[in-house]
Order: sequence, then C-alpha cells, then structure tokens
Amino acid sequence: MRNVLLVFLCAALLACETSAGTEAAPLPIETTDAGANADGSVTDVIPAADAAPTCEQRIAERAFEAPTSRQAAYQRALPEVLVHARVDPVLFLAWPDARPRTASAAALRAALEASRHASRDVRRLITGTRDRALLREVLLSDGYLFSDRPRFAVALSAAVNLTDLFDAPHVYRARDGVIDVLEREGESYLELDGSIARLRLNDRVSEDESALTGPLGLELEAVREQSGALRTIPTAIGTGGAAMDLVFPDDSRRPALVELREGSTEVVCIGGATSTLEVTRLDAQRFWARHAALVSAATALVEESPRFDEPTDEPEGVQEDGALRPAWALAYLGGESTFTYGTVEYPVFDRRGRALPPEVCIDFVFDAWERGEGTWYRGARQEPGRTQGALDPWQDGAIPRRSLTSLLDYAEGEDSILDRYDVPSENRVALTEGPEYAQAVARTADAFREGDALVIYGLREQDMRMHHHALLVIRTDPMTGVPMVVADNQGRPHFRSLVSAMQAAPLRAIHHRLRRP
Repeated sequence: MRNVLLVFLCAALLACETSAGTEAAPLPIETTDAGANADGSVTDVIPAADAAPTCEQRIAERAFEAPTSRQAAYQRALPEVLVHARVDPVLFLAWPDARPRTASAAALRAALEASRHASRDVRRLITGTRDRALLREVLLSDGYLFSDRPRFAVALSAAVNLTDLFDAPHVYRARDGVIDVLEREGESYLELDGSIARLRLNDRVSEDESALTGPLGLELEAVREQSGALRTIPTAIGTGGAAMDLVFPDDSRRPALVELREGSTEVVCIGGATSTLEVTRLDAQRFWARHAALVSAATALVEESPRFDEPTDEPEGVQEDGALRPAWALAYLGGESTFTYGTVEYPVFDRRGRALPPEVCIDFVFDAWERGEGTWYRGARQEPGRTQGALDPWQDGAIPRRSLTSLLDYAEGEDSILDRYDVPSENRVALTEGPEYAQAVARTADAFREGDALVIYGLREQDMRMHHHALLVIRTDPMTGVPMVVADNQGRPHFRSLVSAMQAAPLRAIHHRLRRP
C-alpha cells in the first residue's frame, strides 16, 4: 500500500509532515450527535442556526446522484479483474475515453475490446509494431491504462509494459494520488527506489507531467490514507466529488464527503457521532501501523526466500512435509551452520547470516505474524534464540500451528485466540469456475481484511488428494473488499494475485478465514 498509510503513523487527528514534505491537516469532522431522553430513548440533536453544518448536511447540499448504470456495472465486474491483477483503485467521476485519431487505430481498439482472446491479441499487437505512438493511441484511454471490460482489462495488465509505450528518457506516472517521475535505464523504467517500474490498471502515464494534473477520478487509496478506513464504498457521485460510506477496522461505518480539490483527492469531512470518532480513528491508526509491520515482515521473508519444508530426497509415495523445521531448529539452537535430513545437507542461515527456517504454508503465515510483532530468530553472529516482540502467543503448545486441519479445529474452540470465519457453502467456488469464482469472493469480501489468513481447500490433481493451503492477505481493493495482493510460499515465498496463488490446484476454493488477535 502506497506510503503504508503515512497519515496514520502520526498521532491521530494531529497535523503531520508527509514524505513529500507537505502538511497534512486534521480532517474537519462535522456530525450530529444523539441526545438521550429521560426514558432512555434517543433524539437527534438539532444544530443551532449558527452551528457549522454537519458532514451529512454538507453531503446533502452537493445534490449528488446515485451511481449510474455504467458505474454500477463496472463495480460489479471489477472483482473479475482484481483476482487477476493489481489495480490503482480509482472512483471515476468521468470515464477515461480511448481517443484513436485514425480509423485504423479505432478499429484495433474495438477489436481488442471485443476479443475473446484479448491477452493473446494484445501481445501480438505489441510485438508486431514498433510504433509506440500508435500503441499509446490504442491501449491508453486519456492516458489511463483502463478498460471497463474485464477480459480486456486483464489483458492490458498482463501484457503492457512502460517500454512498450515510451522510449523517452523519463516518463511521468500518476498513481494513488501521487505523480512520480520514472527514469529510463537500459530496457526498463525505474521506480525511485531503483526497482523496475511496472504498470498497474488505472495508472495514468505520459511524457508530459502537465497531462496528469487533471485527474478524472478520486484516488481511493488516498481516501484510505487520510481517513484510516478499510473500505471506501461510493453511495452518490457528482462531477467534482462523491459521498462514500467508510468502513473502519472496528467495523463502524460512517458517511464521508470526498472531493477533487486542485487535482488532489481530499476527504472533506467524516460523519457519524463525534463521541466515538476519535476512538475509531485511534484504532485505525493502530491497525494500519501493525499492518505496515506485517508487510515489512512478509517482504523480508520473500527476500530471504526460505525453502518449503519438504525434503529434497523425499521417498516416492511418502509424505514428509514439515519434517525439516524441527531438524533445522535443533541445529540452530546448537550453533550449527548446516543440518542434515536424509542424505541432504541444508543451510541454517542464508549468505548474509539471517536465520532460514523451512516453512510449510501455515508456517509462512505465523512467521509473518510473529515477525511483524518483533519476534524472530537472531542471526548467525548472535546468541541463538528469538527476540521477544510485542506479541508471541504462538509458542504455546496449545496452538497446533503446523497443521491446518488441527489449527482450524483449535480456532473453533472457545479458548482460541484466533477468530475463525467459515465461508458459506454457496460461496466456496473453485477457481475453475472463472467469473463466478471472482463474484463468490466479492460476496464474501466483508469478512476479509488486510492481515487475515485465507484457507483454501479442495482436490489437487497432481496426486488426486484433498489439500489445504494458507494465504496471507496483503492488500484489498477499497471499493469491493476483494483481496488484490496475497502472499504465500508455494515453493518459495511470493507476493501474487489470488488467481496466481490458486492456479497450482484450481479445483480448490476459499473455505475459511483466520484472524489473529
């Protein structure tokens, strides 16, 4: 998540300095509180004539309209894109239009939008022409990598790179409310941190920075950063702003007014009862700070790339998954640099001296949870053992942390520290069902949030056996709630889309959600 919600790493409701060096002032909060009558009933307090209008009143003054049929259709179809691709979440107030200048370019765009094999046809177009101006004309819409047709949108995400569209020394990209300059080096454009820049859907790109200063929509990630909300659900839309329902980590839901002001997305006010708003936002501050630490921990695991806990020389027909970690732990605590299991020798540390415990799928989830709280194995040049973080309940022998079947049974018990949610049977849809899989995830999305573990279950065709697998939710789409980025360790740890994580066994479906305390 861009800037990992910098606003909420500062004190709640106080001004703070962002990484860009600008002042982020507290949001003006106007609400109508309720008053208690003598009999215990509640009556809304009517503001005095000279009182500032409430947020609800300010929303009403805008005379926004309900989302159009096109906007509603776009939102319904969006999950079919989100399970495949990363998207810069934008609520478009005006639709980006492809504006081909020639009949041939218009015909190409129309053919791609209608194609049943859009990914193949987009790749053929890119490899078949060196005319970058033509590719921009066909593949971009008002500078956005955008389509409201799911098949074509997925194709754009999978096939289009910045170097397909540009060869200038640098280009500008608008994403999450920020305009970045991307410098070309060799065959790639680079992010500010030196990593290769990738295009996401709804990114807006140009060789001319001024072309990006008039956005066509509200940046929903900016809304999350300013408010601390998990979800940003549009309820009414106008030409310069929208009314939204914001859903917070404490499960409260509040109306908000969000507007485009001087080209930037701004949360103007948040409604609801003022008496509980500060508590809600302090809770959101803690949630997002904790999630930022979890993302850092998961990123470290992806970088270190511990092996999956399956012996290299596992005998045919014998299941030894999970056997390496106990052997690794004995060697680690004994101060050894390697350990042997079967006939194979394995490292205890990586080349930089970092502990490298083998992981089954649920180990990856617990390791990220623990490490995000500050509990982790010390390095090679330190005393063997674990640092003591803010939370380390997982060593309790009552928690069966290495078996998903046993862990699910534990999470169902009254003494469990984990919260378990079971996906309704009608929403346990396999990946092979295509669009229906995505819609089933969307129907369940209210139960998912960043930091959750998703448990998938079903038949794995490689051995014709039923298998569990665990995924860690890294980022959800703020409008639909659909998990957009997950992390797991099939083979080695990776960040990926839901489809990528489930392709190894596409007959499986999401069955459960586990949430840590």
